[in-house]
Amino acid sequence: MSTLLGVVLLTSACSTQRVTNPEQSATEQLLMSRAIDLAVEDIQLPDVAGKKVFLDAGGLQGAFATYAAASLREKILQNDGRIAASRDGATLVIEARSGASSIDSFETLIGLPSYEIPIPLAGSLKSPEAALYKRGERRGIAKLALASFDAESGKFVSATGPKFGFAQKREWTLFFFFSWENEDLIPDNVAPSRHSMAPPN
Repeated sequence: MSTLLGVVLLTSACSTQRVTNPEQSATEQLLMSRAIDLAVEDIQLPDVAGKKVFLDAGGLQGAFATYAAASLREKILQNDGRIAASRDGATLVIEARSGASSIDSFETLIGLPSYEIPIPLAGSLKSPEAALYKRGERRGIAKLALASFDAESGKFVSATGPKFGFAQKREWTLFFFFSWENEDLIPDNVAPSRHSMAPPN
């Protein structure tokens, strides 16, 4: 235990503060948008070819509802459908709904977690984490479903059933200093250099 405490004291002199300006970090945004991409990719729309389609996106919920709606409109266009600006100008209406659009986080830590150290007359100081072994995972989950009907008669045409998309980012730390990660958010051919993203010394 004394060795572990010594490591904590040594590492407490160096810390990095991460600041995220929007409510969600870029990684969180990529987790959700990637999960939506994968769910949309699995959707089949054989009934839209040559038709004017109005997408009713009222059933899409969450911060990424606009992104999901835009992705579904692109899917309609890819399947030779045409986008109608309103129900009145459509021959087919597609109602979209989302059953999940969020991020789950999991973490396992063997070592000392970070904790607040009270300092008289000065508030508190947060100690650095000392991880003999740590595994963390964040997983974006999207569940989408579509139902289509004739715009004039209201007659049912088809339904996709629920389609799921999952995206993940995993991080490991071993013996305090050795860390690595695995994710499926950014294709290898467009991923920025990790060296270029490293914080300055």
